[in-house]
Amino acid sequence: LANQALYFDIVNNTPKANPPDLNGSVLYGDPAMEARVPETGVYKPLLYTEEVIVDKGIFRKTVTVKITMNVEGCPGYTGKWGYRHPIVLLPFKAKNIKIKSHNCHDVVVTDNFVLLYIWNIDEDPLSVGESREVVFTCW
Repeated sequence: LANQALYFDIVNNTPKANPPDLNGSVLYGDPAMEARVPETGVYKPLLYTEEVIVDKGIFRKTVTVKITMNVEGCPGYTGKWGYRHPIVLLPFKAKNIKIKSHNCHDVVVTDNFVLLYIWNIDEDPLSVGESREVVFTCW
């Protein structure tokens, strides 16, 4: 996910994106291994919480991916070891994705994750409780 956020930054010329870091992270091991990033993370409390709400319609799912700030912060721009753009893994494979709405600068929705581009360097930090979301439909 960090690689995807960095790739997004490189493609969109985000200041301080570091192209040599692309493809720099790797986890070796058994592909069937259950590996998870701990909820506690490095930052206490976590910068934001994430939510995936799925409404299973008759023909298409309507999915809302939402992040809510836990502390004041600037997700997406604090350098190599700082907070990257929020990326949320989907609990299913999405097909035929159609974005309905979002309150972000930009979003990337793929078959298995959503990236929310929610903060620019010339903006004030996001406040505690502030949220951003994208709503899309898919199969």
